[in-house]
Amino acid sequence: MSKILDNKKNIFIMVAGVGAVAAGLIMRKKATLKCMEIIKEFEEVEELIDKTAEECDEYTEENKEKDHETNKIQTAIKVVSVYAVPYTSIVVGGCLILNGSLKTFNKK
Repeated sequence: MSKILDNKKNIFIMVAGVGAVAAGLIMRKKATLKCMEIIKEFEEVEELIDKTAEECDEYTEENKEKDHETNKIQTAIKVVSVYAVPYTSIVVGGCLILNGSLKTFNKK
């Protein structure tokens, strides 16, 4: 019991790490649902670009390629921004768990 009391600070750090990992996992699940919407929007814009290229004479092949590239880059940025916070939370939580456990179990 005295060992637990001596390491109270480190145990709290580990508990906070577990909480951060759990929160990150929950946020990741919500991010996956949001990501599905982003991919659907991407596909709709791709179809719109192709349709516009077929119907409009002033819309060149070069314009079409640039628009496809821009759409892909914007979609990638959206996906990364949706997943950034959950994975940051998971990594930080893992570091807290590791830090607390190393300090707790390496004491002599």
